[in-house]
Amino acid sequence: ISYELFPFSFKEYLKYRKVNSEDIFSTRGKNKIAAEFKHFLSSGGYPEVFNCNEEFAVKILQSYVDIMLYRDIIERYRVSQVYVIKDMMRRLISNNACLFSINKYFNDLRSRGIKIGKNTLYDFMDYFTDAYLAFQLNKYDHSLAKQEQALKKIYVNDTGLGAACNFSVERNKGHLLETMIFLELKKSGLDVYYLNGNGECDFIVRKGRKIISAIQVCYRLNDANWDREIRGLLNALKRFKLSEGHVITIDREDKIEADGKKISILPAWKWLTRKTVEKKGR
Repeated sequence: ISYELFPFSFKEYLKYRKVNSEDIFSTRGKNKIAAEFKHFLSSGGYPEVFNCNEEFAVKILQSYVDIMLYRDIIERYRVSQVYVIKDMMRRLISNNACLFSINKYFNDLRSRGIKIGKNTLYDFMDYFTDAYLAFQLNKYDHSLAKQEQALKKIYVNDTGLGAACNFSVERNKGHLLETMIFLELKKSGLDVYYLNGNGECDFIVRKGRKIISAIQVCYRLNDANWDREIRGLLNALKRFKLSEGHVITIDREDKIEADGKKISILPAWKWLTRKTVEKKGR
């Protein structure tokens, strides 16, 4: 029997910190959970770093990355192109929650005078996935062939790893938030995709053969991005005949209706601490 082991979820982190995740109705409780979430977003879910100062936490996370890279990938698969796989790992982490093109990366290496086969890079990507260092998210398409051909979105296994690789946390909070929501969906065992075309929707969730949810993630929902974010979500809701969708933000909460669809806008900490979570097979 095999089990998938992930870093702590936010609810597990709150339990470790002895914070009641159900205390969401009092102002004091909400403020405490929201403050803990902002710390968790940047530090991640590895328990060894919870009580460390930032400098020491970064060193611990760097050691984790090195262990996963050398023991779980380089030694296991006898990788000889160590420089390339380390460079690719840094590229993936710096492109967290973004589309990643093996072809573009291959051409970039070639422009730097680095010779390596494109198929080897695809193998490296599989190694990262097998080692749970990074995950690939497929674009939703009825055609499996088109799904495979489309670019994948890349998510690292913990939001704290960015800091370990000199990833600017402050400039990339939106990507970290999106990663955290992805990891929560990943742990649920449901099938998850991204959708683009007539507007992008970050996550389409499938249970069995049925699409059951559409989720948009936006760190700060404001006038500048409102139309883009809501339009992308509405496109998904209409396409899959869903009556309600979700926009997950850092702190905004609201309920709106648009084009006959209900949209729930929730702070991430509230979505992550909700009691009912769809699970695979239920």
